[in-house]
Amino acid sequence: MLIKDYPTATAACKTIMDSNQYGLNPSFPNLFTLAGQNTNQGRELMWTMVYPGDNPNISSWMSVGYTPRQTLGAQSNNFPTQEMVDKFECIDGRRIDQSPLYNPAKPELNRDARLRWTLFMPGDTMETRMAVNASLPYQNPNQRFIYTIHQDTIYRWNWNTSRYDIVRGNPDFVTSSNSVWQFGSTGAVGRVGYVWRKYNDPAQYQWELKTGYILMRYAEILLMFAEAQLEQNNADAAVTKAINDVRKRAGQPVTTEITVVKLRQLVRRERAVEFAIEGLRLFDIRRWNLVTEVLNTQIVGAARNPSLPPEIPSFGAAGSVQDLNDIPNYSASIAKRISSRNERRQNNGKHQLWPLPLGELDKNKNLKQNLGW
Repeated sequence: MLIKDYPTATAACKTIMDSNQYGLNPSFPNLFTLAGQNTNQGRELMWTMVYPGDNPNISSWMSVGYTPRQTLGAQSNNFPTQEMVDKFECIDGRRIDQSPLYNPAKPELNRDARLRWTLFMPGDTMETRMAVNASLPYQNPNQRFIYTIHQDTIYRWNWNTSRYDIVRGNPDFVTSSNSVWQFGSTGAVGRVGYVWRKYNDPAQYQWELKTGYILMRYAEILLMFAEAQLEQNNADAAVTKAINDVRKRAGQPVTTEITVVKLRQLVRRERAVEFAIEGLRLFDIRRWNLVTEVLNTQIVGAARNPSLPPEIPSFGAAGSVQDLNDIPNYSASIAKRISSRNERRQNNGKHQLWPLPLGELDKNKNLKQNLGW
């Protein structure tokens, strides 16, 4: 059961905000590196899962799973979807279907800076440290390459010659009939064409990563406060200030919206792009009763062929659930996109709640399993 005790949430957030003990780090990317976390500028980090620096056997392998297979030594298995990518506004503060700045042929341009701080898109230069012993010519100590999915080649930086070598055989080549790695970023399972950037720290060996996993930071307090107030139909200046403080850090235009409906939409969009891959999304869509709408779609990704840009997705009629929650529909462009063999089909709404453990059901015969489990 979701409690949704908004008055208590408002009071708790207000207490933290009024204490002046926390703030926002002026550098969003520094939140996800060990050096940035150790400095904790602005005291944004409130609660992290830390790893002891004196024991190499206790570490996070998270970024290993986020890095594409064309990295030497990576094991990619977790990727952003197109739906995630399209949540990021253009720099004019408008959704991609509403902004004249959005170009489907160059979707990386004119976008909220958090898009590129959160994930790598095809054509981006990546740098990572993926082996203990630095070995020339391709690691010294880092690897650098251009993330490529539309060619059966890898552009690896050669530290001896200070130029990119063209290396044949790209496991992330999108049109390969037999992907080397089914779990690669364009393989049979992953198959979206994007990879995460958060927690990729070139200053650390990725198999012994010590960057703490963030469980709570001050940006969440601000957006939690705004959401709790809006759910009580309060759209005052304190609400817009909390939203705008988060947006300004990313360089996005401040909002001048005054209606509860539009500010609610903005808060939900902000939570999606601000906290991507930070473990909050499922709980958000449960709280907003959007599990069926969000988790009932074909998973799609980047363009199969960059010379044939996909159509801009539809977000439904104005005022619809899809429109007010930025839920895209890709039916008009799915043939032009990379599409995972995985589909999300949650028509029964089972993921609105967790299943009750079998052990608990055995102990108490009066308990009934949650719907759909």
